Amino acid sequence: MRADPAIQSRIDEFQPPWLPTSDELRGVVVIIDPLGGRAGPHEHRERDNLSLATGAWLYHLIQRAGGIPVMTRSDDNPMPIRGADRTPALQQYCDRHQGDLIVSIEGDKWGRRTRLSDAEDGICFETAGSSISPARRPCYPGRAEEIYRVLAEFVRENRAQIETDRAEKYPRRDRATIRPVPYFTLAGWVADVRDAARRLWPAGDLPIELAPWFCRLFRQAVPHNLSTVHFEPRIDVCGEEIRIGGATNVAQMRETLVQALHAVGLEKVTNKMRLLPEEGRLKGARHGFCGASTGMTFAEPSEASTPQTQLLYGQPVLLLDRDIDAGYYLVHGPDGYWGWTREEYIRLLPDAGPRADAAEDGRAAQTESRNAALAKKALELLYAPYVFGGVSPLGMDCSGMIQNICAQVGVATARDASQQFLLGRLVATRWRRDDICPGDLLFFIDSCGKIYHVGVAVSPTRYVHCAPPGVQINSLEEGDRLYNEDRARAFFAAKRLF
Repeated sequence: MRADPAIQSRIDEFQPPWLPTSDELRGVVVIIDPLGGRAGPHEHRERDNLSLATGAWLYHLIQRAGGIPVMTRSDDNPMPIRGADRTPALQQYCDRHQGDLIVSIEGDKWGRRTRLSDAEDGICFETAGSSISPARRPCYPGRAEEIYRVLAEFVRENRAQIETDRAEKYPRRDRATIRPVPYFTLAGWVADVRDAARRLWPAGDLPIELAPWFCRLFRQAVPHNLSTVHFEPRIDVCGEEIRIGGATNVAQMRETLVQALHAVGLEKVTNKMRLLPEEGRLKGARHGFCGASTGMTFAEPSEASTPQTQLLYGQPVLLLDRDIDAGYYLVHGPDGYWGWTREEYIRLLPDAGPRADAAEDGRAAQTESRNAALAKKALELLYAPYVFGGVSPLGMDCSGMIQNICAQVGVATARDASQQFLLGRLVATRWRRDDICPGDLLFFIDSCGKIYHVGVAVSPTRYVHCAPPGVQINSLEEGDRLYNEDRARAFFAAKRLF
């Protein structure tokens, strides 16, 4: 697929969001008050949208620095108040969340203060412009950064006074009970293996003789989608040692069972689980297509096991493993399902593998155009703030961004990333990224087998996604200025909608 100049230009211009790297706001509860909501005239709505977007961006800077951000509103609705004076309502809100500082944001100026009575003494910044249109870089990230820097400087200079005021006003404050508002954290997106193990065996150490039972239960209960995630451990207990065999196609899950066993008190674990297809039994073969009119796939290399799905003639498959004795290949079908199918149903292809089948049925130009449109819509949302549960340019999460851009090109999608993975056809995996094109959806997986994140490709290695503080571009390629190691490690597969 040819590089689109418009797409490439936006990629080249993009600058990663600035984020604080220190713990300089540790434990400080900051009330963020974006004034406005339900504005009538267009210019008033622009002002309100600017204050809301600035507050949403500032939220993540504060949290990144160890602070606890609390927003008085996260949508177009104003903070509930009674009467004409909103000061008492803000005071009550601050007390309820045990706030240390308040940042008020109104249109094109801000103030910040340690106590409400200091409003007239607050420091204000006069700024120009109020547009949050999808220009090259909207103004609110820069405004949020400027507010943050002044806020951080104030905390550095007045940390002792802040803590003294806090002790007087909130003598029973327990920081562990104070949560950001709205509450969402990056850690909350990814399932914790240890917690999952402890839910299955909540008390004490697991007796070693129950290890096989525990591993079978863990395998059934923890991976979120066993149709797309191949996770087949084999457990042997040898004296006081547990040996793990079997195989998985998810790199992060290779150590998952080891971590789970450690969490329930079993430390002597030897892990020999194979990572597919790298440690499979394919002897170099990685690609093929179904050469039978129909070919069933199964959960095990036997037609007596549970059916998975069915392959049709000509459909491309990615090979994961082979059982020579039974005469079966383990394959990924175009829908993303894995399954064992008879060797005679599969025709092997050279290492270059099957290209996107749109090129074979004459729809290549149409597919390229629709894919490019999806990528361009994603680029128009650059810098939109991250808001968990959001689907609009004023705040969205990763799957909300996908839902938004797909709706703009006439495609209905599910809400969550794991549900969106069920759409389209498989065109790339962790170990085979050659066919990624702009507009393909990229999915990311955690160590419990949950697809927790999604983005859209804008080049064979770069993708747009929404993660705190907002919509941004990252890369899967090490050495790229936009490379993100954690995301690259978590990349699972790419699907194409058209």
